[in-house]
Amino acid sequence: MPHAEFGVETELACAAARRTEAPSLCASYFVPMDAGLGTEVMDLCLPMHSAGKVVGFVVATFSLSQMLDATLGAVQARRHELSFVDSDRARLARAGALRGAGVCVVERALA
Repeated sequence: MPHAEFGVETELACAAARRTEAPSLCASYFVPMDAGLGTEVMDLCLPMHSAGKVVGFVVATFSLSQMLDATLGAVQARRHELSFVDSDRARLARAGALRGAGVCVVERALA
């Protein structure tokens, strides 16, 4: 994808990757799809080095719901629900069983 097509969040992640010379994640963002649907994604910016200098970046885009689906096995998907929520508790993505079978909340901020 040409550099001009990246969003502000991705640009910030790549600036952080350049500064730290380490991979950096951007904030998640919504990608609209057909029929009014869409998916929440995150970009990972990986700096590319040559002769000890950052010469470019590889940007990988991850679907949050597909990450959750890949994390759950078939048995766990029938018994548990996983969700990504943002800091104001809005659900960004979910996978697994329907809610209401029980509640266990574990929170960990992704830096």
